[in-house]
Amino acid sequence: MMKWIASVGLWLLASVASAQILTPSPQGISAVSSGITVCTSGNCAKWQVPVSAPTLTSQITGTMTSLTLTAEATADGQTWAAVLVQNLATGAWSSTATATGQFAIANTGIVGFRWRCTTFASGGANVTLTRGTASSRPVGLTGANGQSLALLSLTELTTIAAAASTDTAIQMPAGAIVLAVSVRVTTVIPTATTFSVGDSGSATRFSTANVSVAANSTDAGTKAGAYYNASALAIRLTMNGSQPNATTGRVRVTIYYLLSTPPTS
Repeated sequence: MMKWIASVGLWLLASVASAQILTPSPQGISAVSSGITVCTSGNCAKWQVPVSAPTLTSQITGTMTSLTLTAEATADGQTWAAVLVQNLATGAWSSTATATGQFAIANTGIVGFRWRCTTFASGGANVTLTRGTASSRPVGLTGANGQSLALLSLTELTTIAAAASTDTAIQMPAGAIVLAVSVRVTTVIPTATTFSVGDSGSATRFSTANVSVAANSTDAGTKAGAYYNASALAIRLTMNGSQPNATTGRVRVTIYYLLSTPPTS
């Protein structure tokens, strides 16, 4: 008779006590990379990302006269792809930076992050990467053979377009079980009367009722229950009444979801 014991650990919510600058920092960039497979000192700045860092902030200083840095991440340590980062001064999301500033990166399972110089004429940049402060670690279960079940969240402050609907930059991950998509209006949305929270498949998938456009209006976003999301998809805020006549409205959107990782052995 074979006897086996599987050890399972429970991750508890924990706060990161203080921000921590990841090494090596700062790193200088003053030359162009010839391709996505070329990341060397001078044309690229790269860091390993701790699993305990749910959020990251990168600071870019220097002259940045005429160059472009592209934000890239890897989930396996080998394959890199461009990712969106948020400019903390403007709230805008982009995969590139052409000026100095601070940029937020959500860690949805990446093990590495880098800035790679993709265009260069003149100037230079010094970049640092800091793990987030006072952020909650995932709640979940882990097994001895690499399996895990994690409860995660993504959040952004969405600028409402002068259009019938607005899609978020953050997306529900492929294969995730979405538990809720909560919203809070932080700045009144002009002209419209209410809005619903859903996605491209259903405008009302998540909101329990139409949400008022008035500041401080909220919705828990639990209408769908435990919803399986097959492919990466943005959250869509669909306006009711009149279309907004300006882009001054702001809504905080948070996606809560489960991700399951099968055993590796």
